[in-house]
Amino acid sequence: MKWSIKLRGTVGEFSLDVELAGEAVTALVGPNGAGKSTVLRAFLHPPESLEGELCLDGAVLWGDGERVPIEARGIAYVGAKPSLFPRQTVQQNVAFGPRMRGQTDANARASEWLKKLAIAHLSERREGLSAGELQRMALARALASSPRLLLLDEPMASLDHLGRAELRPALEAALANVPATVLVTHAPQDVAAYADQVAAIEDGRAVQSGSPASVQSAPATAFLRAFFADLEPAS
Repeated sequence: MKWSIKLRGTVGEFSLDVELAGEAVTALVGPNGAGKSTVLRAFLHPPESLEGELCLDGAVLWGDGERVPIEARGIAYVGAKPSLFPRQTVQQNVAFGPRMRGQTDANARASEWLKKLAIAHLSERREGLSAGELQRMALARALASSPRLLLLDEPMASLDHLGRAELRPALEAALANVPATVLVTHAPQDVAAYADQVAAIEDGRAVQSGSPASVQSAPATAFLRAFFADLEPAS
């Protein structure tokens, strides 16, 4: 599944001018404040101050006079600090996506993903989940609607070492069950473990893209040189 996005304009005082494309698992990297999360959110909610276009599998989802409703785009988003929808159980949270899409097997889909991500025992909980459990719930909620594109905005950022270790099997399951993923990360280890390609943004501009090995072996900026410095040399 291929995607492409073009964005140009300002968000507040921040200037953005990027053109990116990807497929499989694309890691979006860059310094703090580079515009990564702004780009990721624009897949769903492009600010009115930005011009551009989003395409998925050859179809324009927004831009050029087109605007497909968000619920019909086949895109799911998981942020760094997800939360339960108020007054709903974990089961109801996970069933929300397919239910909103009119899928009659919403509860069965929810149960399937709660089991796959090892949190079926939490299905009736309404509160008191750990950060790692919330992330697994959010992944299940995203995957239950069978998205074509999964957006992950630093899914391990709020987790400690143990929480990250517990989340990795769930993250691997998520990546294996969607046609394409965009993963925003500050961890070169995540790039090495999951990414098929890398796209780097600095100061609102795309500065380099390619396979992890190609970017690691010939980084175009000081940030990328430092980013990959602690990894084993690309083979």
